[in-house]
Amino acid sequence: MASSVRHPTGKPHRAAPHASGPRLLYGPPLAPRKGPSHMCTDHPKPGLAPSRRQTLLGGLATTAVAATALATAPATSAAPRSKKRDMDFALVPLGIQGGPPPHPNQAGISTALVVNGDVYLIDCGRASLSQFVNAGLPVPRLRSIFLTHLHADHCIDFATYTQLAAQFPTQYTYKNPIHAYGPGTAGKPTGKLKDGDQWANAGQATPGTREMLELLNNAFSGSANFFLKEHFIGDPAKMIIAHDIEIPAELNASADNTAPSAQPFEVMADENVRVTATLVPHGAVYPALAYRFDTEHGSVVFSGDTAPSDNLIRLARNCDILVHEAVELEASASRMGWNETTMKHMRDVHTDVNEIGRIAKEANAGHIVLSHLVPDTLSHQEWQAALRKSVRRASYTGRTTVAQELRDVPL
Repeated sequence: MASSVRHPTGKPHRAAPHASGPRLLYGPPLAPRKGPSHMCTDHPKPGLAPSRRQTLLGGLATTAVAATALATAPATSAAPRSKKRDMDFALVPLGIQGGPPPHPNQAGISTALVVNGDVYLIDCGRASLSQFVNAGLPVPRLRSIFLTHLHADHCIDFATYTQLAAQFPTQYTYKNPIHAYGPGTAGKPTGKLKDGDQWANAGQATPGTREMLELLNNAFSGSANFFLKEHFIGDPAKMIIAHDIEIPAELNASADNTAPSAQPFEVMADENVRVTATLVPHGAVYPALAYRFDTEHGSVVFSGDTAPSDNLIRLARNCDILVHEAVELEASASRMGWNETTMKHMRDVHTDVNEIGRIAKEANAGHIVLSHLVPDTLSHQEWQAALRKSVRRASYTGRTTVAQELRDVPL
């Protein structure tokens, strides 16, 4: 990969080390350890902060375990998991399944981006931490976690990162606190429900990333306290620092206006990466985010869950790699038995694979990678055929890859 990044402006960008610590975008100075700079609503202190939402604790304490990861289409010669991985720059999908239902042979959506030996994690679907270890990635080098949105299939394993990898002093635990970035609160739920339905945690604002972490730490405080009493571990709540990403006020975005036209906005920067984001349309979800990582080695964009989006195309302009979700609607209708109501919903909140070629071409992305695949009943070869058809129709000439598990994307 060339050393200069293809930036949206067409100008090269290089994420350079800061001469006297990280450049601060918001908040007080950070610790000297190669800390990030943030564009977030707060810099919360880690800890077991009390919460008014005790009714959510039981549900948030539930986590899932499974195994799998990601690989590439034969057209680009997939690189299998190896200790010889290039730790300067690697894209390691840890799970590719779209949607909440567990699948016996796939893990939930989660991808690791390795930059200069440090690991940045995008989404924490089911079995993400197990897959992180299975992929041979060094847990102590995990720097940051980024959540695209707070649907359970994208963040259920956040609990395992906050509790299991933050406790016992082994090769599979953190040596330094890590930062987690994600959506803030959507406010109190509004709208009309079906007869007989009622809002979860009715009357309360929906937790954002920061409060979700507080709820998890409270839910697992018994476990932490039992170990602390035995002088066996430190407090896991001190090892994760969560940040709600601030949405620019001038966008006038809200739960009723989830993805207005927007220019990318900065989230954080450290000596390895500059991370920008944008709002994307994903049904009732707010905020739903896509992320762009600019590095000295190349630029990678993650769509998160989204319908076709001009905001995303703007964020991904001239990127080296675009990792995009996909649903195969025609196959889903026949194999999953979806009726027209379900088909319309999926069309409104996700991206049909037939649109992928056009999106990649309009963004001028160098390489399109499909992940978060729905339905999970399609074979890898069928997904390849669908992607080839899409890019051929759009006259897109960049590289194409369909994700599989536990294989690095060739860069």
